[in-house]
Amino acid sequence: FGDSSFDIVLSVDMLEHLNKDIREKAISEMFRVARKAVYIGVPSGDEAANQDKFLHNHYKDKIGKEYRFFEEQITEGLPQIKEIYNMIVESSKYYKKRVKIEVVGNENITLHRIMMKGWMAKNLLVDIFFRKILLFAIPLFRLMNNPPYYRQLFFVEIKKYENSN
Repeated sequence: FGDSSFDIVLSVDMLEHLNKDIREKAISEMFRVARKAVYIGVPSGDEAANQDKFLHNHYKDKIGKEYRFFEEQITEGLPQIKEIYNMIVESSKYYKKRVKIEVVGNENITLHRIMMKGWMAKNLLVDIFFRKILLFAIPLFRLMNNPPYYRQLFFVEIKKYENSN
């Protein structure tokens, strides 16, 4: 895609699956093609990483095999908030884009664990409850969205685009 091809670039739950060495390149590409904003959602921090390890083992115990996404997250390691923040700053500087960055916690880590364990249940009724019925409780879950968080949301508004051509 060409430079500044998209008004908004969105990446949710993707960076943690990339090798650490190419995460910065991925973020840089997001800024290269973005015109107005970049939004990134990513599990981050030590508590989220420990939870992934717990859930990975729980999945192996319940289902009897490994879950590829947990394997990737554990192997690649979850990024730290400061690491992603610094990559955003460096990428925006490189592409001469002045930005406003807001970082917001998302998904209470205890709620995340409960929901993931429910999703891993082998019982049909439990599965229906967690995958369908609890969707109606999302407004209540938002009230529980407090630290510690499993995921961080990076809202990056591009304040001014300086064309370098």
